[in-house]
Amino acid sequence: MRVQGAGAAASREFELASHLAAIVESSADAIIGATLDGTITSWNAGAERMFGYAASEIVGRKVPQPITPARRLESILKRIRRGEWIEHFETKRRRKDGSIVDVSISVSPIWDAGGAVVGVSSVCRDVTERNLAEAERRTAEQQRHQSERRESELASRLAAIVESASVAIIGAALDHVVTSWN
Repeated sequence: MRVQGAGAAASREFELASHLAAIVESSADAIIGATLDGTITSWNAGAERMFGYAASEIVGRKVPQPITPARRLESILKRIRRGEWIEHFETKRRRKDGSIVDVSISVSPIWDAGGAVVGVSSVCRDVTERNLAEAERRTAEQQRHQSERRESELASRLAAIVESASVAIIGAALDHVVTSWN
């Protein structure tokens, strides 16, 4: 009877592992696993879409230079080896086709059952569209401020012209109520 209990537990563990693998594989985010020397061990479909490399081109190789520059990778791996988490930093990365993608990256250590750091997990989210929308919003805001400043300057110049005119200038509403004069 005990064997059946162990078999059921193993079956539940297998189901859980399969379920977690399905979650990782179906994520829109790039989820990447690597060893502590930077060798990629897992590369989900989100990573394929984001960076343009198929898992078969990447798994078993070091993180490609365009995706994470060597100096930056070593700095990240050093922190991970100490068990640190690196939460949501934004950067730009180069895709296989040479185009640039803005990404928000979280990096965390992977521990074994004994509590030793044995790998690194990285989740990358494409924030290119968000950043473009934010840049457009900032540009529109700057244009609005410039337009308001020009309108204010024009109004000030016109007011100065009216005040210094040598002829009478009287402003009135449609009901003939005087609203201004110089």
